[in-house]
Amino acid sequence: MKKLLAILLSVLLLTACLPLGAVNVSAASSGTTGDCTWTLDNSRHLTISGNGSMENYDPYDENQNDEYEGYSTPWESMSDNVQQLVITSGVTGIGDYAFLDCLNMASITLPDSLTQIGAYAFQNCKSLKRITIPKTVTEIDNCAFSGCTALKDVYYTGELEDW
Repeated sequence: MKKLLAILLSVLLLTACLPLGAVNVSAASSGTTGDCTWTLDNSRHLTISGNGSMENYDPYDENQNDEYEGYSTPWESMSDNVQQLVITSGVTGIGDYAFLDCLNMASITLPDSLTQIGAYAFQNCKSLKRITIPKTVTEIDNCAFSGCTALKDVYYTGELEDW
């Protein structure tokens, strides 16, 4: 009995000491953002779908009555789990600060319906190495890709109005 109790206690202590990065998303999470819906699945894929634009977020806005300093994304607490982002056809705009600090996001798929990428939308997505921006995008707001230190390849065939 003592040996069994010692083994169980050892297993419990080992699992309690696992680094947070080793924890997977245990169940799919979902919600809404502006005119769109979002889902983060067990494979670490964040999907934004719908017709219209995402909501704007500003984690530095002190006028919000949120538990965060400002207005953070609903997936903010899970942002380290995001490895792939898929925005589906019908979504027209990516909100300000939408994917701030998604440090492990290495892959992004953007639809031809997209016309606007918000300010700081992909700030500090440090694992992002390449992105293809559809020619339908006519507006990329300030610092949309600031802090994307691994970003080396940006493909874009359209014309920007204000850049």
